[in-house]
Amino acid sequence: MALASSGVASVVLERFRTLLKNNTSFETWAGHTGDATAADEHIVEGEKGFDTPAERIAFRPYAVIGIGPYRAIRNTAIFQGTVTARFEAAVDAAYLNDPEQAFREFNNSFGAIVAGLIADSIGDTGGTKLMIRAGEEAIEGPARCGEDERQTEGDYIEAQVTFAWGPRD
Repeated sequence: MALASSGVASVVLERFRTLLKNNTSFETWAGHTGDATAADEHIVEGEKGFDTPAERIAFRPYAVIGIGPYRAIRNTAIFQGTVTARFEAAVDAAYLNDPEQAFREFNNSFGAIVAGLIADSIGDTGGTKLMIRAGEEAIEGPARCGEDERQTEGDYIEAQVTFAWGPRD
């Protein structure tokens, strides 16, 4: 039986997961255009434990989401913090020998997902205490895996975006 989200961190993470799975660019990137339920299967909370490299390769593309540092505002029960998504996708076979195009393909998808999250978070009116905030996102990457890792984990590119949540000070 699946646990329901409760508590500040879980509820914020669930709200972020909902924004992500309903993002049309994410649905397309995950291979499930127009199907948020199927796209949701490509979202992992925390970290996905893979038993074998083949399992990791087969699971791509996916996003790992997690809650970052958070705190109460000035001794209140109102919290603010960060939520993060790390995206990982296999390099398309057509671009294995063309790093520039491999990055371009990833950046096109990743950029569209982030733009959609920003646009959707602007309209996120689920309560000021848990609102995902646009305009304060931090992006890391993309980065392609190293040559040694390609031999065992397959060739992939990853990037991460972090959003703030909660009311501004």
